[in-house]
Amino acid sequence: MQNKTVLLAVVILFLVGNVSIAQTQAELNTFNKDRLKLQQKAMFTLGTWSIANIAWGTAGTFTSDGPNQQFHNMNILWNSINLALAIPGYIGARRGKYELSFRKTFKEQSAAEKTFLFNAGLDAAYIMGGVYLVTKSKSATTTKQHDQNLGYGNSLILQGGFLFLLDYTFYTIHSRHGNKKLNPFLDNITIGASSIGYRYQF
Repeated sequence: MQNKTVLLAVVILFLVGNVSIAQTQAELNTFNKDRLKLQQKAMFTLGTWSIANIAWGTAGTFTSDGPNQQFHNMNILWNSINLALAIPGYIGARRGKYELSFRKTFKEQSAAEKTFLFNAGLDAAYIMGGVYLVTKSKSATTTKQHDQNLGYGNSLILQGGFLFLLDYTFYTIHSRHGNKKLNPFLDNITIGASSIGYRYQF
C-alpha cells in the first residue's frame, strides 16, 4: 500500500511538472508573439511615413525651387533608404519564430531594446547634423551652396526628429513589455552551486 502511495505521488508530481512546463512555455510564446507584433508596428509606421514622404517629396520637387526643392530631394533620398529597411523588417517580424527558449527569448528582447535605443542615439546625431547644415547655410558663398545646406539641413532635422520619436517610443514600449511580462520569470529562477532550476507556483 505504501509503495502504491509513493508511486501515485511520483506520477502526480510528474504530471503537474509537465503542466507547469507547458504553461510556462505557452506564456513565453505569448510574450514573443507580442514582441514581434510591436516590431511589426514599428516597421509599418516607418514604412507608412517613408511612402508619404516620398510622395510629398516627389510632388514638392516639381513645384518648388531653391532650398525647398533641396529639402524635398533629401526627403525622397532619405525615405527611400527607410523604406528599403522597413519592408524586410516588417516581413521578418511577421515570419519571426515565437517558440523560443528562456535564453533565446531574453536574447531577442535585449537585442530589440538595444537596437531601438542605439538608433535613437543616431537619430539625435542626425538632428544635430541638420542644425549644423542650417547654420552653415548662413555663411555660404554661393546660392547653390546656401540652398543645398539649408534644404538638406531642414530635412535632416525633420527626419531625425521623427525617427527619434519612433525609436525612443518603441524602446520604451519594449522595455515596459519586458519588465512587466518577462522579468517575473527571473524571480522564479533559482541558482544553486551546481544547478539552475525554475520554481513553479500553484
